[in-house]
Parts: sequence; C-alpha cells; structure tokens
Amino acid sequence: MRIFFLLLFSIIFPLVSLHANATCNPEPPKNLYTTNISSSSITLHWSPVKHADYYKVKYKTENGSWINIKDKIYDTLYSFKELGVDTKYTLGVNSYCPDGSKSSYSTINEVTSGCEIPSLNPVKSDPDNNVTVSWFTRSPANTNFIRYSFGKGSQWITIATGNKQYYTFINVPEKISFYYQASACSDTQSWSKLDSFRLSLLPNILLIILDDSRNDSYSCNGGPDFYNSPNIDFIANEGVNFKNSFATYSLCAPGRAAIFTGLYPHNNGVLNNNMNLDTSYATISKILHGVGYYTSLVGKYLHPTLINTPQPGWDFWMAKDGGGKVNPFYNYNGEEIEINGHELDIVTDTAIRVFSSHLNKQPVMMVAAFSTPHSPYVPEDRDKGTFAGDSMPFPPNFFKPLKPYPSYFQNGINYYADSINCRNDIQAYYECLVGLNRVMGQLRDTISKLASLDNFLILFTSDNGFILGEHMISGKQLAYNNSVRIPMFLRYPKWFSGAVNYKDMALNIDFAPTILEAAGIKRDYHMDGISLHQFYTGKAHRDVIFVEDLPSGANPDINSVRTKDYLYNWYSCNSLTEEFYDLTVDSLEDFNQINNPAYASLINEYRNKKDSLKNVFNYTLKPDTKTCNLITNEPIARKSTVEKNLIHIFPNPADQAFYLTISPVSDAATVQILNSRGAVCLSETIQPLDLLQTITFNTASFSDGVYFISLKSKAQNKWQKMVIAH
Repeated sequence: MRIFFLLLFSIIFPLVSLHANATCNPEPPKNLYTTNISSSSITLHWSPVKHADYYKVKYKTENGSWINIKDKIYDTLYSFKELGVDTKYTLGVNSYCPDGSKSSYSTINEVTSGCEIPSLNPVKSDPDNNVTVSWFTRSPANTNFIRYSFGKGSQWITIATGNKQYYTFINVPEKISFYYQASACSDTQSWSKLDSFRLSLLPNILLIILDDSRNDSYSCNGGPDFYNSPNIDFIANEGVNFKNSFATYSLCAPGRAAIFTGLYPHNNGVLNNNMNLDTSYATISKILHGVGYYTSLVGKYLHPTLINTPQPGWDFWMAKDGGGKVNPFYNYNGEEIEINGHELDIVTDTAIRVFSSHLNKQPVMMVAAFSTPHSPYVPEDRDKGTFAGDSMPFPPNFFKPLKPYPSYFQNGINYYADSINCRNDIQAYYECLVGLNRVMGQLRDTISKLASLDNFLILFTSDNGFILGEHMISGKQLAYNNSVRIPMFLRYPKWFSGAVNYKDMALNIDFAPTILEAAGIKRDYHMDGISLHQFYTGKAHRDVIFVEDLPSGANPDINSVRTKDYLYNWYSCNSLTEEFYDLTVDSLEDFNQINNPAYASLINEYRNKKDSLKNVFNYTLKPDTKTCNLITNEPIARKSTVEKNLIHIFPNPADQAFYLTISPVSDAATVQILNSRGAVCLSETIQPLDLLQTITFNTASFSDGVYFISLKSKAQNKWQKMVIAH
C-alpha cells in the first residue's frame, strides 16, 4: 500500500507543477487610473493580474528617459513622489510570475498639479518673543498652510493661512526648537523643505572692528560737518559712547589680539605684527562656541601676513590673507580664495549671508573686521572725490615741532613731506568712511529684518587710532592721543538706556569680558580687562591706564601712563628719555614739560604709577634698550618735496615765543622781525638746507602789537603778519 501511494504521488505532482506554470501567463495590468494628484506626487492604481506574484513600476517625463523603481510591489497601487510641479508624466506597470517571467508594461499619462512648493524666508523675531515665519512662490497662491512640530516623535500641527504667506507664533517659549514647513497647495501634500528656529535668552553679538580709525571722525564725537555718519552714530546715540577709550598698544595684530583675549599684549604674546596668537589662549570665539554660539569671523583677523587658517572656536572663518582693499584674498574655511570687489562690500555681504542662515536658530557672534580706512586710503569708486570741494580738518599743530623729543624721532617715524599730501590723505580717509557708513546701514537694516535689534549687543571700535598730520607725523605705534585713542560705541538696550556719554577711561581689553558677561558667562578667565557694563553701573571705575609699545625693530619700547589730566611716556633708551604733558592746558600734546621743575613732583608720581601698573598687569618683559636720548634744542629736520616758499608761524598770536617753519632754501637767507612802523626788531641769518627748518624766536621782551616776519634770499622774498599778545 505504501509503495502504491509513493508511485501515485510521483506521477501526480509533476502534472500539478506543470499545470501551475502553464496557468501563470503574465499579462499587462489593466484598468489603470490615478488618485491623490499633487504638485509632487501621483498614486497609480491597477487591477490584479491572475497568478501574478508581484509588480514593478516605472515613470518618465514627456521627453525624458524611463526611471525604473527597483522595489517589488505586492499591492495594486504605488505612489510616485518627489515629482516636478505641473509636469506631464507617463507611468508604467507590469506583472511578474513566480518564475521571473514578466509581462509588457501598461502605461497611463498624468500631470502633477500646478501649485508651487514654497521657498522659505529667514524668520523674524521681536522683543516680545513673537516669531514670524514667511514663504514665497513665483505666483500668488490663494491657499497656504504651515505645519510645525517640536522634533522627532512630535505630531505635526497644521494651520491654514489663506492667501497670507506668513504666520506669527505668539509668545514663543525660549530654548525650544520649532520645526516647520509651508505649503501653497490645497491638498497639503507638497511641503517646503524642513526648517527650524529656536529662541534664546542669550543676545546675538556683532563686534565691528575698523583699521586705523580715529576717535574724532564721527558725528557723535564731534567729527567734521561735511561727513555724516548716522548709521554708525545710532550705536552711540541709542547706547553708550565711551569718550575716553584707548588701545593698549597702537598696532594691528597686538590691538586685535587684545580685543579677542582681554589681555595686554605682553600677556597674550602678540608683541608686534610678526607674532601669531598662541591657540592655547582663551578667546571670545572658543568660549562662546563652547556655550552654544555660532561664531563667525569675516575680514581682518590679526594681520594678513600672519597665519590666517581657521583658528579654534570659529564656526565660520573668512580671514583676509593678502591683497589690498580691492579684489583681496581670503582664507575661506581653510581654502584660499580671491573675491572680486571692494572689501567693504565683501565683508558686509558675507556677514549678511551668515546672519540670514543662522539667526533665530542659535545665538550668533559675528566679528566684522574691516581693513578700512587703513592707508593707502582706497575709497569705493562711487565715493572718490566726494569731498573734493570741502575744507579738510587740518591739524592746527601740523607745523608745531615736538620739543624736547626722543632722538629716534629723527629717523624712526614717518612724517608728511608737506601739507598738500596731508590734506589729500585726510580727504581720502573720510571718503573711505562714506562707504563704511553705507555698509553699516546695510548691516543694521538686515539684522532688523531678521531678528530683534534689541536682542543684539553691538560693539563698534578700531584696532588703534592714527596720527594724521599732528606734528607732521603720519603713523601710529606712539603713545600720543590720536595714536591710541579709539572709537568705542555700544548698543544693548538691556544694559544701556541710550545716548549716554561715559567719561571713565576704557580700554580695548574690556571688550572680551563685556561679551562674556552679555553671554551669561560668570568665569573671568583671568582677563586683564573689565566688562564695560560694570563701568556703566558704577561697579567698576578706572581713572588711569597703562599703554605699551613693543616694536621688533630699531625703535625703543614705550611705557605710557595716562589719566584725564596728564600723560607720561618712558622710552627704553640707554639715556633717560621721557615725556610729560599737562593735558589740562595742552590737549594737543605740544609742550613736553619733562624738564620743567614746576612739574617735578607730578613726574615722580607718574614714574611710580608706571611701575605700579606694570606690577598689577604682570609686566615682566625686560626692556629692549636702544641707543637714543632726549633732544632738547635741535629741531626735527623733515624733508619737503612739494611745498615751496613756505613760511609758517606757530602760535599766532604768540606770547613768550613762537616757532617759525620755513621751506628749504638753496642759498643763505635772512629772517627779520619788523614792527608795524617797519623797524627791524630782530634779524637772523639762515644757512642753505634742503630740509624744512623750524626756528624758535623769544618774544618775551617784545611789546604787544602787530609784527611782520620777512624771509629774504636771492630766490625769494616772503612776508607774514603776526601778533604778539602777552
């Protein structure tokens, strides 16, 4: 019986298998139709094919190639997704038998709906934590939706907005991430890309650093009438203006390193433009990156000749790495690139793009570091000649010689050859600032549209000042007022009530602790500076500052002590070389009183202040002693290449004495002082010299009245009127 069953099974089973294979004749699916047509998807349906094991589908545009879907489909429908808007498609489906045989394709044509997938705009928030999201389409859409959730696992909440392509979330909680999408289709199947925003208690921070900008250039600081700077002044006028603000070292790299570290140059190691900042130091970028800020530097870091590869703590890096102000080179996140255009526009446009991408997603710290107005002065083309017809604010002590002065001033610093070059530089300097004011307006307008301006801490400053013709000097790295004094404007309504002129002495090392306090960071990182907010609230006070200069060349070190009333400068010469200025009567720093016995007690006091401040700020550097001394009687010889027949008197009116500056003379000349009746009161012979000469005349014994200065030689005969008034 068992043998008979096995024999019967072996005969029947092959017949059954042959019958099954014979009955699966793959046929093309029939009754094709579509549903759920949206701007980006179509669902295809078909009737089942008898004995079919599975199906496969494909699609193509009207003139395109077939795109095969690899999936095996065991149902009788399939949704094609990520299709184009308002596009005609051919959809195909075929059937497969278990043995892999397949039918030909059945096809159907269909068109996606014409509604457009929206593009999202940057979000905008206000001080009340209301957040507006908006979107746009090429053509107006009458049906719009927004949906949002709070992250993975959170359910979508969908809101219809009608014909409005924006929606405002009211009183948004802080520190919660909102994910959102928009749709302009009635079927709500076609959503925009996913985006998100997150409000923070922390302010956004914008630190603007200029290059060699003087404190007295801007309208809020008494700048010239022909130059208006409203887009800069608003920071001071709606915040606080630190009127007595200074750089701890008047040079690019040391000044900027002091801003980033809050440390004096002798403590952060950047002693000149040849030294990089060691990456071990705590900087505002490393600290703020560590607490969740998106940190960005655009423009000049320390100096273009130093290492400008990305430094620790910066999320976005575009540091100037060479070139001038037009078509400069940058290190862009590690890649060397050249960008066409003027650096004012390049830095501004890049900063705006960073803000547009990251505001309202996390707090942002942006350092916009311009190379403007640093010489050579290169305004934008549209600004050249703006002030060609204006009278420049020429320094009143241009012809006034320093006396006594350090001997290295003869050859170690730069002088203008003549007043014409100085006037040209002043004009070009202010024409550079025209462009700066314009791009500052663009920055302000952009961040106002993207976020609440009141949740920004804005800081405006320069790496150092610049001497622009005072005593004929062109340069920095000196401890004189215009070399070290810098603009310092801050706007942050949470701290400052607006339009406050603060007179305590502030330093560039105060920026870092100010930024840390605004970001809620309690640790002080042993910085030398003090938060400027502490000065404003009265918790801190400073009435004396220490300034240094540590050059790498032939010039001596400078240690300087400044208060509101006096300035003391010490030079590392092998012979005692000092200066002392009484700022209460000599704000232009014209008269060095170091040898005046009436100031002996004060001078000793300031010598002691210097030693005390060096001890406070851990100044342990040994002086780099140079061969130099204090010159008392010999005027500085300065070359003149343009101005001829110059005769300049300072001061005029004169009291006890006056200085006479004359252009080079090719032969012996006679200088005479004549009274109003033409009588010669004093006569002196001038020897030929191819340099500007400055001669001192004592007038203590002269009567008050009008006098005339006569300069006579074979080549010239010049007269100049002057007044003596005791």
